[in-house]
Amino acid sequence: PEMGDSLVAETGPIVVEPHVQAPLFSPDTAGPHENSVEVRLSSETPGAVIYYTTDMSQPSESSTVYDEARTGPVVLTRSGKVVKAMARADRMAPSQVTQSVAYVLEASAPTVTPNGGKYVDSVEVTLKSATPEAMIHFTVDGTDPDETSPEYHAPFVMSLTDKVIKAIAVGRHLANSKVTASTEFVITAS
Repeated sequence: PEMGDSLVAETGPIVVEPHVQAPLFSPDTAGPHENSVEVRLSSETPGAVIYYTTDMSQPSESSTVYDEARTGPVVLTRSGKVVKAMARADRMAPSQVTQSVAYVLEASAPTVTPNGGKYVDSVEVTLKSATPEAMIHFTVDGTDPDETSPEYHAPFVMSLTDKVIKAIAVGRHLANSKVTASTEFVITAS
């Protein structure tokens, strides 16, 4: 059979947009971190702009722009928080949304001053934590303290001998600190 002329169809250029590399988080481990954590974001795509949230909402182009040079890293001050991020770049499809680990933040362990030792009659003891507004709970009976243990308010006089002071700091929106244990206090009569 005889074939007639065929028609040629033309289209415009086919454009395939590569995806921007998804943002990466540093640190990428939960912790624990003391009091706060500085989270740094990056994308392996040159020129990518990273958008992020810290309230569990999906990031978009109307979210906060990550600009470490101008505003520094993202600082989290509550335990359990996550950072969600996405990145965009010219002539590329946006990255997928990525999410950091849930960061564990804990209060700074208290210090005991003096840290045990030998004293005559008694000694004044001070407890401190580097966590602002942390409540300190302590024991002198050898047990580990918790939120129900006596709360420290001011320096106190230690007149019991052969005792170790143990303390924890409890901070708002933070996990409890690790237990601090002093060396033994030895109090002798004058």
